[in-house]
Amino acid sequence: MSYKIKNILILLIISALLISASLSCSASLTVYSEKLYGEEDSIMCISYKGDTALYPENSLEAVLSAEEKGADGVSVGVQKTSDGIYVLTEKSKKLSDVSDAPYEKVGEITYDELQNYSLKDNTGSVTKYRMVSLSQTISLTDESFFIIVDADWEEREGIYDLISHYGAFDRIIIRTDKPASEVNEWISSKRERVNVISVYQGNIIFSAVSNFNKMCEVNALFVQYQTKNYFGVVYGDFFCKRFADENAPKALAPMYDPDLSGQRTDSQEGWNEVVEAGYSVIETNNLVSLVSYIDRHEKSGKALSVLAEKASLIGTDSYSQVQRKNLNDALAYAVNVLGKVSSPDEYERAYSSLILAMNELSLSREDDTQKGQLNITAGKIIAAIAVGAVLLSAQIFVYKMQEEKKR
Repeated sequence: MSYKIKNILILLIISALLISASLSCSASLTVYSEKLYGEEDSIMCISYKGDTALYPENSLEAVLSAEEKGADGVSVGVQKTSDGIYVLTEKSKKLSDVSDAPYEKVGEITYDELQNYSLKDNTGSVTKYRMVSLSQTISLTDESFFIIVDADWEEREGIYDLISHYGAFDRIIIRTDKPASEVNEWISSKRERVNVISVYQGNIIFSAVSNFNKMCEVNALFVQYQTKNYFGVVYGDFFCKRFADENAPKALAPMYDPDLSGQRTDSQEGWNEVVEAGYSVIETNNLVSLVSYIDRHEKSGKALSVLAEKASLIGTDSYSQVQRKNLNDALAYAVNVLGKVSSPDEYERAYSSLILAMNELSLSREDDTQKGQLNITAGKIIAAIAVGAVLLSAQIFVYKMQEEKKR
């Protein structure tokens, strides 16, 4: 296959990627699905319990602040009061741990009574903020902002009815550690399609793959895998290749706890690792930094896409075989990086590789131009002839003088 044909094929691949992303966005039925499926290589930010740097966890203020700062969604704990109202609070914590209420369980108090007490911040200090209902949270957040609900599995019917009441099936996701088979059976029994994440924790490849396949059967939006082991299979390249299909669920990495993300930190270094392993949804306590990281990811991806399209239009017939190979290798690497979930570091490495290959061609062209000017410039040719004539005349003169001396 000639280098020209390879260039054409690479250009077609890049164009197909750009067209695919564009068509995917325009074909989406809701703002939520546009955000979820619009760009195959996009990274999404889930704020764990909201903006807890400024507000108490699971408070309405924390949720709204996370939305305002650019999070795509939030994960919240949910419990039910004695009068059947679902409120935002960690399901594993006592009421007295998160507020100044003199009760152990949310189920011991009505919602109205609960409003007489205040939430505590992450230092344990009592604040002015009150516990909020799940209904209010759904009503006051944007339709493009999704909410992952961590509640006891026994509450699934009541939460399902609440989601149905607000018509929020597109953006409310129930999360559970129940087996995928049990989750699938319940989802299949519902008239409306409900989104559920069945969390898998462990390092057994066959069990993880089984969980993934079952989630695919019910068109799950997300799959979530957790491990304490840094080298666990669920964070390996072999396993995450199953997320490459555009219709597959997006993989969620819970970075707020190193025991869940293979001891990876909730920072740029940790995010790079999980993104390069195939995870495109990150649940974080480091909200502002992750939003900035995602912005860098989008900008570096766009810059690489523009450069790759420009490189694919370069005609390489006049260059050496080595130069053509360097350019095509760098371009193929860029296309590969653009075609999957990649970290900003990967985008930037591919950009550097491609720009170096293109600069090689530019330098070569300048050298050839300079050489061409030396060979074909009329003034330089005339000057060379004149110099030659002077040298010839000098030789004739010297020869005549020598002859005269001999005589």
